[in-house]
Amino acid sequence: MNRPDLISRRRVRRAVRVASVCAALTAGWLTAGWMSEVRAIEPGTPAGPDGAEAETLPGADSPEQAVQRLHDALLAAMKIPGVEGFGSRVETIRPAVLGVFDFSTIGRLVLGGHWKTLPEAQREEFLGVFKRYVVANYAAEFDSYAGHEFRIDGAGEQQPSVVVVRARLVTGAGETHRFDYQTREKDGRWFVVNVAVDGVSDLALKRAQYDAVIRKDGLPALLATLEEKIAGFARGETDDD
Repeated sequence: MNRPDLISRRRVRRAVRVASVCAALTAGWLTAGWMSEVRAIEPGTPAGPDGAEAETLPGADSPEQAVQRLHDALLAAMKIPGVEGFGSRVETIRPAVLGVFDFSTIGRLVLGGHWKTLPEAQREEFLGVFKRYVVANYAAEFDSYAGHEFRIDGAGEQQPSVVVVRARLVTGAGETHRFDYQTREKDGRWFVVNVAVDGVSDLALKRAQYDAVIRKDGLPALLATLEEKIAGFARGETDDD
C-alpha cells in the first residue's frame, strides 16, 4: 500500500467503524431540528484566529469560497509529507481552519447541553484546545500527495442562512470521497459549521463521543484526551490510533 492511499483508507475504516453508532445522529443533523439548533445560536463574532492571524477578515464572501479556501490549504499541506513535515503542515492549515470554521457555533453544538452548564472560562479553555485539535487532526490526515484533487460540485440552501456545499476528493488512484460542508452566514460572511465525509457527520460523531467522556469523567478528562491526541498527531499517529 502506498502512503497516499492511507488518507482514503483511514476515512473509509472510520466511516465503517462509527456508522452503527452515529447513523441516527448523522441523519438527525440533516433535519430541520438540527438546523433550528444552529439558527437559535445568536450570530456574533466567530471564535477565530488570534494574534497576527486575526488581522485577516474571518469567513468568506460565499459558501463556496469558504470551502475553497480550506481545500487550497489542505492541498498545500499534503505536499509537505511525513512526520517531519507535521509542524509545517500545521502552520499551512491553521489560518484557513481558524478563518473559515465557526468555532463559537461548533463548540456549542459539539458539547450540546454541557455547554450551558460550563462557566465562561471553561468554555474558552475547551475552544482553545479544540481548535488546536482540529488543526492538528487535519495536518495528520492530509500528510501526503499523489495527484489528489478537490472538486466543488455545487451548493444549495438547506435552511434559511444555512447552505450545503457539495464537494469531492478524488485521489491519485481515482477513488472518490464525498465531502458535504454545512455553512452558515453571519453578518454577511460565510463559515463552515460541519463537515460530513462519505455521509458521516463529523459534528454528530464528536458530539456523541464527547458526551460520553464528559458524562463519565467530566470536561477535564475530555481536554486531556484531546491533548493526548494532539501529541500523538505530531508523532505520526491518527485519530484511529
